[in-house]
Amino acid sequence: MRSLVFLCLSMCMLAPSAAYADTPIQHIVIVLQENRTFENIFHGYPGASTVDVGVDHLGNKVTLQAVPLMTPYDPAHQYKNWVAEYDNGKMDGFDGEKLDFGSGPPANFAYAYAQRSDVQPYWDMAAEGALADEFFADHRSQSFAGHQFPIAGASGPISMALPNYYASENPSGGQTCDKPGSGLAINLTTGAEDQKYTSCFDYQTLADLLVAKGKTWRFYIDATSKTSSYVSSFAVISHIRNNATQWANVVSPATTVLSDAQSGALPNVAWVIGSFANSDHAGQTVPSSNGPSWVASIMNGIGASSSWGSTAIVLVYDDWGGWYDETAPPVTFNAFEPGFRIPFVVVSPYAKRGTVDHTVHYMGSLLHYVEMTFGLGSLGTSDARSDDLTSMFDYTQQPLNYATINAPQAAQAFFNQRPSGPGPGEDPD
Repeated sequence: MRSLVFLCLSMCMLAPSAAYADTPIQHIVIVLQENRTFENIFHGYPGASTVDVGVDHLGNKVTLQAVPLMTPYDPAHQYKNWVAEYDNGKMDGFDGEKLDFGSGPPANFAYAYAQRSDVQPYWDMAAEGALADEFFADHRSQSFAGHQFPIAGASGPISMALPNYYASENPSGGQTCDKPGSGLAINLTTGAEDQKYTSCFDYQTLADLLVAKGKTWRFYIDATSKTSSYVSSFAVISHIRNNATQWANVVSPATTVLSDAQSGALPNVAWVIGSFANSDHAGQTVPSSNGPSWVASIMNGIGASSSWGSTAIVLVYDDWGGWYDETAPPVTFNAFEPGFRIPFVVVSPYAKRGTVDHTVHYMGSLLHYVEMTFGLGSLGTSDARSDDLTSMFDYTQQPLNYATINAPQAAQAFFNQRPSGPGPGEDPD
């Protein structure tokens, strides 16, 4: 149950309460990509903790290989895969990795990182802002749960009758309140996935806290995903999906965030979910440049706007996607939390530019940062046990000018791009 999160407070951060005293930040833009570890995106980044060699379950050394960002196969990343890869903290089970989609991968395919040329825009964003190399997902499974934690710090409870169960695996037969599906739920204490949930919930989210304090929010998403996809986080929250005023904050197309920035209409908090083709999700037949160029277009659009001086832009990922990472989570909160390291970058006039932050953060840290920035109080979920990202900002520094991120595709390409969901045979998780 949600009260369980407070069991760790003796070793974790206090719950948020008041706002930062003199924060100049009025807009927080969260760009949520999919299915990558820190090692997979930032392998070899100067000053960051990465390795060239991993270990398999027999103790053999495995040299990490550079591959295109967009491979034609998608590593499996269900809870059982996480448990096998984690191997009680030894991080040596990646040689047993299976596929969710695709065929013909090389041996030890999970021991791989995206080639530098494909992810250069992400490296440039990290140099423009601050990069965290100890940022961990809050969960240990697929993208359905991974899109709930950034709005709620949880993927449950799945019902009042089952307060100790969170949604773990992706649903089938439907994915939102419009067409509810069903998926496996996990017992936070035992780790048993022995219950099922229906993909329409009623727990509280950051949006509820924002509205209660008179703050604004928007969730930018492709029209094809708005009411039918696991990435449409608020479409599974019944009191938002069924409230016309609140649902109006779920906006399509996702490129609307660029026009809102240009017109000075950014909300206090924005989540930005690109199309499947731009998500960095492996197993697609799309250019590797899509995701990095998409995120660069958002950064550049806001950086060139009047909103830049009061904005923090965040790049983060929903889960690890089955890819190798050598760093075990530093603590266990329960059988489902936390997960593996994922990329996290902050770009802002007040970010500690060019630094690699080694502080341990979780997805709950991002929620805590939002809550502290706007004086929202606490959801009492993963935010309550996480820090507030203070180590990545310096509000006393001279505000930084924005430096344009170069990318293979210009922003106009995304205005012209056809909306996309998973293609035939492509696994949407």
